[in-house]
Amino acid sequence: AEVTPDFPQPVPTMKKTASSTPIRFTAKESEIYSSSLGLKKKHPTVALNELCLKLNREKPIFKEKFDFGYWSYEIEIGGETFVCPSGKPKKKEAKNEAAKYVLKKIGII
Repeated sequence: AEVTPDFPQPVPTMKKTASSTPIRFTAKESEIYSSSLGLKKKHPTVALNELCLKLNREKPIFKEKFDFGYWSYEIEIGGETFVCPSGKPKKKEAKNEAAKYVLKKIGII
């Protein structure tokens, strides 16, 4: 008779999901994530990327727009799109502003 080794079942991996569940935090959850990840000390775009990574979400998608001499961004996270209402003359400033806007909307800052 042929002997086949008994291998354990593979461990499931945590796959990044483009979950359609919106990200929202209570004040307590916000404080926990902000403190444990040090989000308040980080650059807004870095903080947003790290938060998505920690929550096993896809990285945020930044879509830039240029109207009347001002840059603005739309940021999509998990199927939800956030449109930053303010524009900036510099692209980098606009991206930071949009990331801050999203962090405020989801309850992190």
